[in-house]
Amino acid sequence: MGKTFWTRYFMFSISEATRVAGRGLKMKQKSQELSLDRTGTGHRVCIKKLNGGRHFISRATGIGFTPGALVVVLQNYKVGPLIVYLRDTQVAIGRGEARKIIVGKEPTLCRI
Repeated sequence: MGKTFWTRYFMFSISEATRVAGRGLKMKQKSQELSLDRTGTGHRVCIKKLNGGRHFISRATGIGFTPGALVVVLQNYKVGPLIVYLRDTQVAIGRGEARKIIVGKEPTLCRI
């Protein structure tokens, strides 16, 4: 356990903070966002954003990968394509495309 200290309003430990050059201590952000290729089989996730060029975004939105959509990962073996359930359809996408789709772990915030 790291050394604990107080800021003006909060207490946290050194192990929870990172040193930023010239700016003192800054808290790590505990983000719930990750790319679709890093989610496990059976997880329900919500699409947050699409990273990529115009061609990829056009193709992804045409299939149904839009921000706010609920996605269920049916198969992810960490190699090869992913099979996901999206808008009442099973869709197989390549790992490179899945890496460009950023998802969140809060399926309650999704639009169905």
